[in-house]
Amino acid sequence: MHPRTAIVGLCTLVLGAAPGAVALPTPGEDIASISDSTAPATPIVEADDPLTLEGPSPTRSEAPPLESELLPCRVFDRYDRVPFKAGLEQLDEYEERRLAEIFRPRIAGTRETRRRDLLLAEKSAKLAEFQANHIAFKGQQTGYDASILSGEFAHERGHELRSRRDGRITTHFMFAGGELWKLLLQFPAERSPFGALLERFERAYGIPERIVTKSRWVGGELLEVPVEAVWSDGILNVKLRDHTTAYKAYLAGWSVAAIDERVGPLPASQRRDVRARFGTRDVLERVTGGDDDSAADIVDRLLSGEIE
Repeated sequence: MHPRTAIVGLCTLVLGAAPGAVALPTPGEDIASISDSTAPATPIVEADDPLTLEGPSPTRSEAPPLESELLPCRVFDRYDRVPFKAGLEQLDEYEERRLAEIFRPRIAGTRETRRRDLLLAEKSAKLAEFQANHIAFKGQQTGYDASILSGEFAHERGHELRSRRDGRITTHFMFAGGELWKLLLQFPAERSPFGALLERFERAYGIPERIVTKSRWVGGELLEVPVEAVWSDGILNVKLRDHTTAYKAYLAGWSVAAIDERVGPLPASQRRDVRARFGTRDVLERVTGGDDDSAADIVDRLLSGEIE
């Protein structure tokens, strides 16, 4: 692999402590009560609360920092030094350092040789699992074509994906032309309201450049509620989207603006393309698990435009 120049965001070295980035809530804590005090002394490794994404992050990088006001670590400090524009090899190094930070105190805390060996084997297995969870979108049928990520890539345009699970959160790394293009975080919607997540982003980034609203019933009233917020500084583009209608989840995405411009427009959804290639029934079975009632409901919602 030829060497690439990765652009790594360093919150601590470039921007200092960002509002909403250092003081993170513990599971069950009221989001409104979070202050901007120092981070907890003991980081949480596996986050279960969608708004608790603290924990060890890689501590070194030879790449120059990304001087953006929209770094993901301003919202969640676990995502410091994300190697935007890096190749797969550099992402593997980033993941290996992250795992080393997680396992180091566990290994140091035991004197049993067998226990240490088991922890080292577990760390190696997690890295191997991350490397194996890779897909290049080349026109084949995938589980992502009718998923929350369906509007984030295109087939046969050099797009690739690496993913990992962090407790209840899924972290996606999207590549374009061999460069890390997007960081995408998928949150379960049932644990925290979208408004709380949007408020967290606004504390870090300020008022969004654009907000999309929809009419929804809230507490017996039909209200206009935000479902999407967008920020951009010419270096990174950030989008926060409420996907509860179709996927019961939220999606936060950071993308390199220069790669967005190079890639150009993406299909709003892969669903129609997938139906054309593989047939409606096959896609519906993948989405619904083969339940006929669910399949009929999905069709109705697609035709009515309820599912975007």
